[in-house]
Amino acid sequence: MIAAAGNFGLSWILEVAGLVVVVGLIWRYIAPLLNKLMVSKVESIRAQLSAGEEARAEGARVVAERQAELAAAKVEAQAIEAQAKHSAELLLVDGKRRAEEEYQRYLSRIEQEIEAARVRARHSVMEELGAVVVVATEAVVRAEMTDPIRHRLIGEAISATESETMGANA
Repeated sequence: MIAAAGNFGLSWILEVAGLVVVVGLIWRYIAPLLNKLMVSKVESIRAQLSAGEEARAEGARVVAERQAELAAAKVEAQAIEAQAKHSAELLLVDGKRRAEEEYQRYLSRIEQEIEAARVRARHSVMEELGAVVVVATEAVVRAEMTDPIRHRLIGEAISATESETMGANA
């Protein structure tokens, strides 16, 4: 056991020396490589974060632009709607006015036709009345003219004329 204890000191020194050599090798060759990889990864992460921040800012700018465009489009749509309502009101008023004019024109034309029919009827009645008067006059002339007969025939002609005139005016 003593031999093993003496060996322990040398073994411990060799292990410490090996550890120092390994730490030195790691420090000299592996640490700079790992440091370079870590710096490169940090730069990559920073670049990605910066690109992400720029993309977020660009996205916010685009959203703001689109919102402004949307607001402008809403205002324009409201203006178009108001103009369309105004145009519809004008068209409605114009349509009512033209319908009233058309109604008045038809009414005037019908009144003219009625008046023309009344004039034609009056002329027709007057022609027939004239024929009756002529016949009555011929009857008076042909008949023996005594005063009572003459008065009776004249009264009949006047009555016939008045009754036909009243019938034509009605």
